[in-house]
Amino acid sequence: MITGGSKGIGLSIALAFAEEGAHPVLVSRHKSNLDHAVGEIKQRTSIVPEVIEQDLGAAGAAEKLYAQVGSIDVLVNNAGAIPGGSLHDIDEAKWRAAWELKLFSYINLTRVYLAEMEQRGSGVIANIIGMAGVAPRYEYICGSAANAALIAFTQGIGGASVRKGVRVFGINPSPTRSDRMQQM
Repeated sequence: MITGGSKGIGLSIALAFAEEGAHPVLVSRHKSNLDHAVGEIKQRTSIVPEVIEQDLGAAGAAEKLYAQVGSIDVLVNNAGAIPGGSLHDIDEAKWRAAWELKLFSYINLTRVYLAEMEQRGSGVIANIIGMAGVAPRYEYICGSAANAALIAFTQGIGGASVRKGVRVFGINPSPTRSDRMQQM
C-alpha cells in the first residue's frame, strides 16, 4: 500500500511495484489523481491497482484504512503536502493541517500496521521522509521540523521492530521534479 500514491514519488513507487508483478493499493485525497494513476499503471504494466480516496489527515483515518484494506506486506508512507515558507509565513492552522497529513498519518498508519506485522513476524514499512530533516531550511521550516521528527520516529521504531521480523526504514530523497516541488 502506498499513501500519496497517485503522483510524484508515490506513483513512481507504485509503477515499480507493478512492474515487478505486485498489485499496489494507492491511497490519495484526490479521485482524479487516482484515476490518472490507474490509467498510467495499467497502460505500462497491465496491472490495475486498487485505489482508495481518503484524507489521511482526518481523525481515525488509519483505522478506517486498515478496516478497508486489511493485512498488507509492505506499507509505503508517502503522503504529505507541507507548505514552503518561514515561521512567519505559515499560520498555526496550515502548520497543523500539514503535520496531520504527513507526520501524524505516518505515525498512525505505522501504529496500526506494525502491530499486525509484528504479530505475524514479517512486513516492511518504508517512510519517504526528505532531506530537509537532516539539512533543515528556514524557508521550509514546517517540513524540516516534520521530517526531523519522522527520522527520529523511524529510527526508534526500526531499531526495535527488526527483532520481531519487521523492517522499518526511512528514505530521504532530495527535491524531485514533481508537480508539488515545481509549485513551491
